[in-house]
Amino acid sequence: MISVLSQRPAPHAGFSLVELLIVLLIVVVLTSLLMPGLRAVRETANRLGCASNLRQIGCAITVYSTDHDERLPFSYFGSPEIQQYSEMMALTTGGGPTASNSMDGLGRLLPRAGHYLDCAGCMFCPSHRGEHTIERYQATLDNPWASSERAFSNYHYRGDVDSESGVRYRFSNDHSFLLAADGLRTKSDFNHGNGLNLLHGDLAVTWLSDTDGSLIGSLPEAPAEFQPPVFDELWTDLVKVEK
Repeated sequence: MISVLSQRPAPHAGFSLVELLIVLLIVVVLTSLLMPGLRAVRETANRLGCASNLRQIGCAITVYSTDHDERLPFSYFGSPEIQQYSEMMALTTGGGPTASNSMDGLGRLLPRAGHYLDCAGCMFCPSHRGEHTIERYQATLDNPWASSERAFSNYHYRGDVDSESGVRYRFSNDHSFLLAADGLRTKSDFNHGNGLNLLHGDLAVTWLSDTDGSLIGSLPEAPAEFQPPVFDELWTDLVKVEK
């Protein structure tokens, strides 16, 4: 005689709804604990990528200065006649086909100008979350003379002229001579939330912490023209604090 118990189907192996909910809850908790650490690791990697970009720019400026009697790349926006220092993140003037030279500042290092850099990728910080991306400006950078759009990098160029004396700088490999920094045009151009990278004349790249938010707090929400005293004080303060 066959036992009744032996005819019962084997119990189905699997998760109950309660067990599934518990597993999902554990996953959510672990993810929430790990996310800050993962973001920190990612930002550290981006900071290193940003520093590498600036170092490449510094090497290109060095070669440019060797070819141009120790002068730095000319900046239309930093000239004594224009003095639009907030625009010195611009790679092109936006002058279109009527401009005698549509490239500006650090843009003069790019393939469509002096070809001191092989591509425009190093002009864009991996931490940037604003509107100035290489995807947006690629067409303009490929043919700046056909576009009236002004292309911006994610880095702020010091310029080639002393704003007070009007005398053009000669390249200096002094550590205290800053060449460029992370973007300072507006708050959204501040690539890293808690500081910025600085490119020095000796091609060193250092990190300036802004954990109290005082530097980003001093930047405008929208583009504004830095007058000469403000611009000079900004760079003087960066050198002073970095030391």
